[in-house]
Amino acid sequence: MGDSVQLSLQKYVELRLAEREKELISHTVSVLEKQVVSQQKAIEQLSLQIKRVTEEREELKIKVIHLEKEIDISNERLILLQKYSQRGQKVDEEIFENGSNEIKHKQKLLVEELISKKRNTSTSVATSNVSTKESINPFSIKEVQLNKPYSGKPSFIKTAILNEYINHISQTDLNTQFYISTTSVCKKVPKYCFQIEYRLLCEVFTDSIIGNSNIVLLKGYPSVVSHKIFELYCTKSNMLDLLKIIKDPQQRSQTRVIIGLFNKCVLALEEMRKRSGFCQNYSIIKDRYPHVQFVALGRYE
Repeated sequence: MGDSVQLSLQKYVELRLAEREKELISHTVSVLEKQVVSQQKAIEQLSLQIKRVTEEREELKIKVIHLEKEIDISNERLILLQKYSQRGQKVDEEIFENGSNEIKHKQKLLVEELISKKRNTSTSVATSNVSTKESINPFSIKEVQLNKPYSGKPSFIKTAILNEYINHISQTDLNTQFYISTTSVCKKVPKYCFQIEYRLLCEVFTDSIIGNSNIVLLKGYPSVVSHKIFELYCTKSNMLDLLKIIKDPQQRSQTRVIIGLFNKCVLALEEMRKRSGFCQNYSIIKDRYPHVQFVALGRYE
């Protein structure tokens, strides 16, 4: 007979308890490791959200600068108008231009600084924490796609194009009033009568390109779907009746009519500006859906 090992009942119980305790410890360690991994992912997501909020804050700063510039120019004009009115003299528009150039220059420098910060932040977002599927942020994906060359298909707007657009539009004279109504672009009285103001059109397009919202490159030009531009325009100009129609899926046929009128107004406004000696900023392209294009700086490759 082989040798047999005899254990007392007490020793056997102690051994079984030790094995059970070992299993519990192993299970606890496994649970804690999973919790640590989960917390690390949560921290990564929070970090990306913080960076995204930082980007949005910088974009808001740019918008604030635009508004402050407009306020400064308006205040400057008001002071000069009061001054010349008291003297009974005629106001010279050249004085306004000279006075506002300095404001525009300062605003341009601030915008360039903010865009530079935004570009650095966006790059860090795109290159960090993309090793796991759970940590990928849609804003990171968007920034990665910014660096793809134009291949004939729509692509997200590059940061450099955003910078060039802001520089151009900040130097564009928007003090001269240009506006047109749908009754002026149709041979017959249209079903929908509304007015488009060029200054507000520029503001809406600028908001879209700063926010990188719905912006694509079509045939090398930064473009936004006309429907989206007009939707923002209606919101800013308080054209709530038209806004209700174009947001109603059941009224697509009427929406097409309204957007068609809007596109005609955009083209007519640019023709008015060209006749006044200004360069053309926007055009309309008919892709799958009509888009408003920024064409002033030429085609991007």
